[in-house]
Formats: sequence, C-alpha cells, structure tokens
Amino acid sequence: MPLLTTLAPELLLKILDCLLTDPPSLLRCAHVCGALRPYALEVFFRDTELVETTHSVNRTREFAQLLESNHTIASYIRTLRLGVDLSGHRETDDRGRLWNPFEHPYVLGSFPLPLLSELRELVLNDGMMLWDPAREVVSVLKAVPRLERLTLQGVLVASMPMPPMHRSPTALSVAQNKPPLSLKTLDIEHAPSFPVYELVRRLLEEFGDGLRLETLVARCVRWQDLFEHHDGWIPFISAMKTSLRHLDISTGERNQCDWIMTGSEYDSDERMSFHTSLFHAVRECEALRTLHLDYVLPSWISSDNNFESASFLRSLCVLLENRPAFSNHLEQLSLNMTDWHEIAVSVDRASGHRLSRVLTDATRYPKLTMFSLEVQIDGTPGASDEEVSPLEEDEDCEEVTTRWIDAFEGFVNYVQANDRLTFEFTAYAP
Repeated sequence: MPLLTTLAPELLLKILDCLLTDPPSLLRCAHVCGALRPYALEVFFRDTELVETTHSVNRTREFAQLLESNHTIASYIRTLRLGVDLSGHRETDDRGRLWNPFEHPYVLGSFPLPLLSELRELVLNDGMMLWDPAREVVSVLKAVPRLERLTLQGVLVASMPMPPMHRSPTALSVAQNKPPLSLKTLDIEHAPSFPVYELVRRLLEEFGDGLRLETLVARCVRWQDLFEHHDGWIPFISAMKTSLRHLDISTGERNQCDWIMTGSEYDSDERMSFHTSLFHAVRECEALRTLHLDYVLPSWISSDNNFESASFLRSLCVLLENRPAFSNHLEQLSLNMTDWHEIAVSVDRASGHRLSRVLTDATRYPKLTMFSLEVQIDGTPGASDEEVSPLEEDEDCEEVTTRWIDAFEGFVNYVQANDRLTFEFTAYAP
C-alpha cells in the first residue's frame, strides 16, 4: 500500500480516525502492512475503556500483561476509562450503585499505570473501588506525570472511616517551591463517605504550589455530605485562586433547626449556610471565566423546618454586587436550583431583580455572555412531618416556572433588547 503509507502521518491518522466506530476494521488495517500497523494501533488504543465484572479483575490483568509485553502500545494510550459493570446487581442507594465496596474488584491496583507514559486523561467510573482515595490519587499523579485530567465518578470507598460532620474552618497549608504538575482538570462526583478533606490535604501537602488547576468540578450528590464537601473544597479553591478558570461545585443550605456542636460552642451564623463560606473563597478567584453552582436540598423536608433556601440567591447577589476579583473575566454563570413547592421556595422577586440588575451591568461584568438557570421542581417530598398534597405535574411546573420567570423579568427584558447576553431557562420535574 505505497500510496497510503506515503501520506503525512497527521493525514493518515485522520483517515484512520474515520474507523473509530468500527474497531474490527481498524484492527484489520493494523495487519495490512507493517508500515500501516503503528498508525492503526495508535488510533485503536488512543481512547481505551476497560469495564470489569464484579467477580474478578481478569480483563485488567490480561490487558496489563499486553502492556507489559509491548510498551509501545502503552505509549499510544491518551485516555483510559476504568469501570465496573453493575448491571443485574441489587441496588442499595439512590444512585443505583451496589453499596458494599468489598463486592467490587480492586481494578486500579492491578493496572500498571507507570507504563502509560503519554496518558493525558484518567477516568474512574461508577463501581470502581478505592481503599484509600487520598493516597491513591496522589500515587496516580506521581506515577503518570503527564496526566492533565483526572475524573472520579462516584467511586466507592472500602476502608476509610465515616468522615466527621464538621471541622473548624481553618486554612490548609500549601507546600511551597514544588515542581509544576501537568494536571489542569479535576472532576469529582463523590460517593457517600468520600474523604474530600483528606484528599485535599494530601494534594496540597504533596504538590502544593506546583498544582495550578484550571478546572474544578466538585459535585456532591447527597445533602448530608455537604459538610465534608465544603470543609475540603473551600480551602482548596482558596489555594487555586490565581489559576482556577472554571468552577462547577455543589452547595446548599443548612437546616436552621439542625445545630452542630464544635467543641463547647455552637456554630456562628455564618456557618449556617454552606454557600456563605464558599462565596468567601470564590470571590478571590481572579481568573474565573465560568461559574456553575449546583444547589442541593435534603431528600426530605417539612414546612416547619425553617429551611430558608431563598437566602442562597441573596448571598449570590452580595457576592456579585461587591465586585469579586473575577468580575472583569466572568463569561458564563449557571445555576442548577431546586424548588420545593410551598415548602422551600428557592426564589423571591427581590433577589431575582437584584441579580438581574448586577448581571446586566456591563460596567461590572463586561465579558459576561451567558446566564443559564435550571430549576428542578419537586412538589412531593419523600418524607414530611405533616401531609403535603402533591400537585399535578403540569400544574406544578407551570406555577413554579411562572414564579421564576417573574422573578427574573428584568433579565428577560434586557436580553430581548440587547444581544450582548443570552438567557437560558429550563424547568423540569424529576
């Protein structure tokens, strides 16, 4: 095949990319001639996904043996996705994951990561089990120095104890004069009991000022895990304030009837809302371009809980009105909210108008081009101290949608008259 193999390598790789949806044909190309083989294998192994069963790590071991016998193939891998197939297993939590981590194979421990000299992205998906996430994440970053993106999507924790509900809000120490790390994106949606604080402490201790993260996605699925979530990520965001460009993070409120003791004194009013301390850290992020806030409420709530969820938008108004460090750079703001009809209304007209005024002020946010608002409407709480009549789904959505549109009437009117900003609004019932 002289004509094909004389093409420029970049063009040849683009041609072979067309066969990514047909792996058997791509592998056949590797056997056509010796000159074509390395290009076909490079495309075939570039994005590798390995899914184990819950019974063994046989596939992982077989693939590890292949890489150990052929280091060239290992050098082709740029993205590696590891996961465990949970289909057909008993569901024990609201995410559909098998909650006993000891029934999951230890896939990561069987994989020869140091051989992946060119790996840029590592994804650990649902069903993956880690024994000590903080230690193992640090080990991964040391073993794969060129890694640029690390994703942990609901990994399970086998041996870590339950995290404490609260720690005093003290800054974590950041090691100085560390060599620069390649990691730019950290994407974590953590399962229950994930040791966020310990992970952050180890990252700042091991890599310190050498870690200059540009994108942080920190999602917390359950409201009760927001304590550990904020205790870890708030000091981490403060440490990344000069480099962080994109932030996607969960936050929420604390039930004002639910006090937590710290030593011999109660928490201050400032700690009553999770987002208050979070916004203190975010306002110092001078390079921030996109900010996504995922607002989490408990899985149950009753009308006498005094759950003042609308305070979130008021706090956001204060943050944006006081010209945070990122005001001249912010391009996109998106909110993922929950509105619990007649129990924990998440918006009021005054907050909506305040937020509209500050976001449409080009002197404050000259580069803002997008405001996205997504509202999950839930009119039927899972548990309540008193009976609450569920609304018909269509009526529920229509009423809450009207409430939010009315609250942001000023923003809607501005967008209709100006093409500088785009407003995306979505309301849905789960």
